[in-house]
Order: sequence, then C-alpha cells, then structure tokens
Amino acid sequence: MTSVDNLPPTSHVFKPTLVAIFGPGSAGCLSFLASLGIVVMVSRKTNGGLSSPYRRIIFGMSISDMISSFSFMIGPWAIPASTDNSFGIGNDATCRMDGFLLTMGSAAVPLYTCLLCFYYVCKLRFRMTNENFKGRFEWKCHTIIFLYTVTVAVVAVGLNIIGANTDNAYCLCSSKPRGCMWHPEIVGECEDVARNRYVIHMFFLLLIIQPASCFIFICICMGMLYCYAISWERVISNELPDPKMSTSEHGQPKEAEGNLSHNSSSQNENLHDLSRAEMSQSSCQVLGCRCEYGDENNGEKSIEQKQEIFHDNTSDDPYKNTLRSKNKSTDHVQKLSQLFVGQTKTMLVSYISVFMLLYMPVTIGLITRLITGKFPSLLEILVYFYPLGGLFNIFIYTRPQVVNLRRINGGEMSRFHAFLLVLGAG
Repeated sequence: MTSVDNLPPTSHVFKPTLVAIFGPGSAGCLSFLASLGIVVMVSRKTNGGLSSPYRRIIFGMSISDMISSFSFMIGPWAIPASTDNSFGIGNDATCRMDGFLLTMGSAAVPLYTCLLCFYYVCKLRFRMTNENFKGRFEWKCHTIIFLYTVTVAVVAVGLNIIGANTDNAYCLCSSKPRGCMWHPEIVGECEDVARNRYVIHMFFLLLIIQPASCFIFICICMGMLYCYAISWERVISNELPDPKMSTSEHGQPKEAEGNLSHNSSSQNENLHDLSRAEMSQSSCQVLGCRCEYGDENNGEKSIEQKQEIFHDNTSDDPYKNTLRSKNKSTDHVQKLSQLFVGQTKTMLVSYISVFMLLYMPVTIGLITRLITGKFPSLLEILVYFYPLGGLFNIFIYTRPQVVNLRRINGGEMSRFHAFLLVLGAG
C-alpha cells in the first residue's frame, strides 16, 4: 500500500465541491424550519398544546430533527479552521459539539418514529386510552430514547472519534488520517487501528443496525394496523343489515308489521351500530380524518347528535322512523369504516416510503462500500435526502387536515393553498 509520505503533496488532499459542502446544510435548513413549524403547531395552547401522547411524540421527534438539522446547518463552519479546502472557522471543540448534536439527533428521530407507530397500534388495535398509554409506556419510552441517544453521543465524543467528514460538510465519526477508511490507496492506512475499529462499530450501530431494526418494527406495526382495518371492514360489511328493508303495502316494514315490540329490538340493533360507529369515529380521529358527524374537539356533542338519529320520535309513524334511523346508522358506519381503511393505507405507505427514502440509501451505501470499497453513484444522490426528515414529517403531519379541508371545499382548493391554511391555523 502506498504511504502518504511517498505521495505528491496535493494527491492526498480532498477537494470537495461546493455542492458537497453546502448541500447537507441547505437541506438541513429546510428540515429545521419545517420541524420548527411542527413544534409551534403542536405546542400552541389554543390548538390543544401537548395534551395527548400523539402530540408529545410528534414534539419529541421534531425537536430531535431540529438538533440534527442544526448540526448540518453549522457543519461547514464548525470543522477546524486548519482543515484544507474547507470553510471551517472552528476548532476541535466545535467539531466535537457538531458531531455530538448530529449523533444524538440522528439516533433519536427513527426511535420516535417507532414510538409513534407503537402508539397507533396501542390506540387503534388494542383500544388503549391516552391515560393508559401514558402511564404504561409513554414516559418510559421517552426516558429510554433520551438516555440511549445521549449515551451514544457521549461515547463517540469520549472515544475521540469525532472529526470532519471527507466532504468538509459536517463532523461525525471519522478515522485519521481523514478518509483512510474509504480511500487507503490515496491517504494511506489508518494510523490508529483502535480508533478505526470504534468508528466502524459506531457506523454499524447508527447506520445499519438501528435503521434496519426500526424499519422492521415500523413494517410490523403498519402491517398489524392494515390487517386490523381490513378484517374490521369485512366484519362490519357482514354484520350490517340491508338498509333497503322490504315493506308491506301499508309502507311498514314486514318484520315490524303488527308487532310494536320490533321498534325496541330495532333500536337496540341501532345502538349496536352506534357503538361500532363510535369505535370507528375514535379510530378516524387518531388517524386525523374526520367525517360529517365527527368533531375531535367536541366528542360529546357529536355523540348526542348521533343519538338523536336513533331516538328521533317526531314522526307519527314509528315504523318509518325505525327504517330511517336504521338507514342513517348503516350509512354512517360504512362511511367511517371506509375512512378508517383508506387512512390506514395512506399512513402505511407514507411512513414506510419516507423512512426508506431517508435511511435506506445511507444504510445500503455503507454496506456496499464496506464490501466493495465503492459507494454507488445513485445512492450518493439519494443520501442528500437524509437531512430532509423534518420537511417530510410536516407533510405527513398536515396531510389529514389538508385532505379534510379540500374535501369540505369539494376538491376545488389546491393542495398548496390548503397546506398554507392548515399551517396558518396551527
């Protein structure tokens, strides 16, 4: 292997392009602003504040993304000023601080994504209340995520393996001389074998093991929700009665003609449908969708309105009353069931696709480089999406409200206009 001493003076010096230097920082700036917007939206008292586990999890995820995005933003200037072909104005301390923030934030975001998916499963699949989830899981998970991310970042700083990356864009775990792990034919063998081993272990933990484990966990949670939604839709479609009840020549239901007790049994069936409607309504609220009967900020009023459908006795003909209430309850439950299944499918696709776009290029590229010594060109482009997690999160967070607003306006409002209105309303 060629040593550094025998190379020409400039042959082992990396000369990254401006895009390579400022690309991650620019993407991090967009992600930082998007996450800041989410933090403001979920923490506003007029919008409910941090009153539910969902809002607190989103808040923690956004704060974590802001930390990692901030490290990308200041990265080009945080690296030591002695670094060649860089815009660094810092020193070893500022570089370690940047690497600490990047390690901590990057490790926390996928864990909060897993916690959010776990919350969906507990809330929708196992019908767990917010208070029950808070007492049994939420604060324990917050504590574990905090302790884990801080420990990993402190270990990285304590082992003194934080340094500028080969593109002089930010600081992270790096061997010495810089680039020796990926380009030993250019810069020579790594000087410190132990440091190089620690760097590889940290890369395996943060860029391979953790993303792969989180991806598997997210797929399992989303798969459970999807199977639950499909089975629920089938059960409802099989159990609901035919809304077009046959009538006699007097316009009364044949099943109820001459039998006043049928009015009571029919209302019992309607109340059974009401309980299913309430369960579906709750599920739709968790997923962010709404229906014409629902208002997540005034649930009791919605229930009263629904009960009026079943107990409306203003008509002189109780049998027509029964038929009308039966049809309304059937349509209502079917509509809620369709909304639940549709929102579950959309959530499944959005969560898994965004996670793959953000983390899989880095993970696959690192594995490929460790095996072949080369980073695929296509993955080098996709890696620039990695700092954009906050931008994708705000689209996912506001999507249900945007869809609902466009539905209210008959689809005439553009998605961008609806998005701006949702952001303005918080």
